[in-house]
Amino acid sequence: MGSFSDPLLVIAEEAAHRNWGRICSSIDRYFPNAALLGLTIDCAPPAQLLKGFGPVIYAYSCTQALQDRAVKTVFYQQVRSDPKDSSNWTQQIADWIAVQENKQKTSAMLLCDDIETALSLFTKLQPALGVERVRIHVPYLFRSSRQDMKQYRQLPKEFRWNGTRSPGMLIICTAIISNLSVDTVYLTKQTNRFTALSILATLAMDQKTGRLVDFYDHRKLLKETERVLFKEEPPPVLSSQSEERLGVLREQLTDALSGHKYHRIEALLTLISAESPEEGERLSKQLAFLFNMPPANRAEYWAQHESLLAWKSDLWCILSQDSTFVWKEGDCPDSAVREGDAERSEREPELVPRPLPVPAARIDEPVQHRGARLEQAACQLIRKLFDLSDDTVMKELRHQHNGFQYGFDISFTYQDAFGVETTCLLECKDYQKNPIQEADVSAKLSSAQDMKRVIDHWILLSPNGTVNNTLNKVYQEWLEEDKWYPILDIQFWTPDNGIDQLFGLFPDLYRQFYASDPPELTEEECGAVLKAWKDKLAPMPHLPPVWKRYLHNPEWMLTYSESDTVSLQNYRTFYPNRAPSRLLDGAGSSLMVPRRSTS
Repeated sequence: MGSFSDPLLVIAEEAAHRNWGRICSSIDRYFPNAALLGLTIDCAPPAQLLKGFGPVIYAYSCTQALQDRAVKTVFYQQVRSDPKDSSNWTQQIADWIAVQENKQKTSAMLLCDDIETALSLFTKLQPALGVERVRIHVPYLFRSSRQDMKQYRQLPKEFRWNGTRSPGMLIICTAIISNLSVDTVYLTKQTNRFTALSILATLAMDQKTGRLVDFYDHRKLLKETERVLFKEEPPPVLSSQSEERLGVLREQLTDALSGHKYHRIEALLTLISAESPEEGERLSKQLAFLFNMPPANRAEYWAQHESLLAWKSDLWCILSQDSTFVWKEGDCPDSAVREGDAERSEREPELVPRPLPVPAARIDEPVQHRGARLEQAACQLIRKLFDLSDDTVMKELRHQHNGFQYGFDISFTYQDAFGVETTCLLECKDYQKNPIQEADVSAKLSSAQDMKRVIDHWILLSPNGTVNNTLNKVYQEWLEEDKWYPILDIQFWTPDNGIDQLFGLFPDLYRQFYASDPPELTEEECGAVLKAWKDKLAPMPHLPPVWKRYLHNPEWMLTYSESDTVSLQNYRTFYPNRAPSRLLDGAGSSLMVPRRSTS
């Protein structure tokens, strides 16, 4: 691999010497023009890391984070134990943790050395805490010995952590689980400074005040500036009577929220604060969406935003670990109608599919003439669409002659504001009565594929034809399997996909194919229609099929350590909303631009 000729910036997230030692030297060797920028949790990085990345540019201290309220202090409790007798030691740990967890039901993570220790603690804690509360998880199973792997896999599946979380669950694991919010971390193994700092940061960035129980003295590994995140005394343990009263109040709070009785919630939060100020403050912040207005205006606000507040309240009942809500058969919104919803349903009509436009009466003309008229109108449609676009330039618009047309009637190429060129093929079909079949499309796609050139979008335009169900289904499979590569995208511009709305922007074209005038739209509505159809023609990534499959299966981009169920679910949620990026090759050219052959 040659080096980049232009300067290159490499940003390394979670930079640590153990991960980046060899990588830094490789980057220096292959990319001598690259500048390295490392992001690390370590405010005082070791000399090896400074050698790879250079001096510290900016440090955001723990003190600053506390002042900005980006983090909270963490309760720290050291438990002295004697690990010389490992059998008795694990029993001591299990007994101590069982007492703590039975006093106050919290979500917790227990970090231990290896699978053998994890299994030992699991068998000791499960009888004390209950089968439903204790789970075991080994993030890096492939690094374990065959014997340990065999032992773990012999454990019933229901005892292994599956990524879900419930109140009071204790997860025994051999490494910290990323992106998992817990109340307490029990650290029963000796670890390094970086791991101890990561655990501390995980607890400090949570909404609640976390608790770190250390069975060794890991404080000595941390810098003085990092210890400001600690509160050096354990959190107050609630009495059994106080905890029982809080449990009752939590149940009443959940019932009030699920019933949308917002006046009752305010009174319950006052009672909870009287029992535990910290608990009251925490729950009040969670439910601030109900009370972020003056008291005099609350009733009016609750009435005006009834649907939104009901949705947020239901979401809290289902997802919050503080909720005591139990899902029962019949709670599904599809099987029951809430009070008030029945009255609204009588007033509000059901949403029905948008009616398709009525085709214009056919004039007495040969089929070839009708086809030619549609192709001429399609050329005008594309030209008018780009005439309304200030940030794009039409580079080429070509109308094919009659005869063998390689699966299209019109081809056009445009250039966007970034200089990226996009090539599209348009096939026109004057269908009216019969739905468009798979065979009608696959023959044209096969001809276009034989051209062996990259096509960003292949489009079937039919002002009055609709796509049948079989074609809709197989179309999705085509895209996922890249069946027609190097055709990168396939679209159907038909009435069931809203093509009449695009024609409606140009009344003279609309009247050629529909029996009425186009609906009148505001300037804002016209802008929305224009943007929607321009987005359909956005550049496609020019990637080989094997690489392109990563776009359809983004979870393939995760490393083994990131593919636990929680990270996987978060990634699938966030990936569709990611910021768009431009893809460049080694020469700095856009991968969005078709590669041109050279003679």
